[in-house]
Amino acid sequence: MYDKIVSVAVLVIVYILIISDAVHRSIAALLGAVIVIGLGILPQGEVIHYIHWEALGLIFGMFILVAALKETGFFRWVGLHTIRAAKFDALKMFVLFNLLSAFLAAFMDSITVVIFMASLSIESCRLLKIKPIPFLIAIFASANIGGSATMVGDPPNVILGSALNFSFMDFVTNTGPIAVIILGVNLAFFYLWYRKIFRKKLTKEKIDELCKDHELEPFHAVKDLYHMRMALIIFVFTVTLFILHQLLDIVVAFAAILGAT
Repeated sequence: MYDKIVSVAVLVIVYILIISDAVHRSIAALLGAVIVIGLGILPQGEVIHYIHWEALGLIFGMFILVAALKETGFFRWVGLHTIRAAKFDALKMFVLFNLLSAFLAAFMDSITVVIFMASLSIESCRLLKIKPIPFLIAIFASANIGGSATMVGDPPNVILGSALNFSFMDFVTNTGPIAVIILGVNLAFFYLWYRKIFRKKLTKEKIDELCKDHELEPFHAVKDLYHMRMALIIFVFTVTLFILHQLLDIVVAFAAILGAT
């Protein structure tokens, strides 16, 4: 009973440290783990068996792949293409931004996706002279929804999938359709709630002016075209391995680390 009470107390303290931002969340988590081991609640010899190595390998590999794409300017490049596809129309941009957020978050770290999409949304709303709040809140929700659709979208999915031996396609076929439905509901709700904002239209002259702006040209966002192409090819290759991992009899962590390597 004593061990259980102390374990819960340590967990609560760790969460308080994380929420209060008193220390870095990594330090808080490691501090809690060290205390539990130091007090003998968890035997030192058994610690290694409680670590989800497959989940860590998958997250580690995907973070490296996403970082490679980020360094080449991929996220801003695809975002500017999205803005131009919407022709600077507020409603079209809102829909495409949310769809893009959900899609990207299904295959990569949702925090990275949200940071990139948030900055792009603020910049776009500044050009359109509208409030960015509807874009930001909806994008945060869409990224979370998209992340729930696949095994690699969110850390909890990674842990559950590896622990229970679910495949990438198990998540796509079971949680994927639900995520698509919820994404539609999410878009409908935010459209109805903020519909007045989406009615604002730019003049044709203003749109032509923005289209000629070199800062908004997609190629202007690319920092390294060769490495962006390479990173994209490897990323697609890695996702293909995720889809086929049961058929190929490999674990998803191996596929992620192979791509990262």
